[in-house]
Amino acid sequence: LVVVRSGTGKFIAVAVDSVSEECEALIKDLGPAFRSQKLFSGGVLQGNGNVALVLDPQALFTDGKLSRSYGHVTVQAATAKEAPKKSDIRILVVDDSITTRTLERSILEASGFSVTLAVDGLDALEKLKVGEFDLVISDIEMPRMDGFGLLGELKKSEKFSRLPVIMVSSLEKPEHKERGLKLGAEAYVLKQKFDQGSLLETIEQILGVQS
Repeated sequence: LVVVRSGTGKFIAVAVDSVSEECEALIKDLGPAFRSQKLFSGGVLQGNGNVALVLDPQALFTDGKLSRSYGHVTVQAATAKEAPKKSDIRILVVDDSITTRTLERSILEASGFSVTLAVDGLDALEKLKVGEFDLVISDIEMPRMDGFGLLGELKKSEKFSRLPVIMVSSLEKPEHKERGLKLGAEAYVLKQKFDQGSLLETIEQILGVQS
């Protein structure tokens, strides 16, 4: 039994046959081709390469009743397009510390990614003008333009608003993490707790790349 609160403020009970598993996952937009499918809020890339479609509970109901247009709903995992290879993924690493950016480049290149380096936010914007990237990994405290400034510029840009950004910083106060996530970062990683395995796993989940 699943209890859902609809947009009208009512609580609705839904009977399900079974719950196969429970997990935390990043729900990704299905893209323009699926915009007309109001029944789904997005999709989750599974380990086997399939996409599990995520139902939008509010779309199932109209004024507290199951929408007649949907009837009995059965959802199966859709076959995803082949996940991109790491060698095809281009990552821009932004950090004013030569030690940090060299370390991050070594970790990423050893895992198979293509990496470009930038020394601060302004340098990153220049690199983005002339190159194509799939992900930005940025420090926060940098001269000329810091990571928050860079993130803000990217998210207000029509061209780069959907470019994923991971913040890697030594700023550990909750308000710093909250600010980064509110500005649109996909993840916030503390340098004090830096773990290369966790970073690579986060990248793979965000981009849906082959392990």
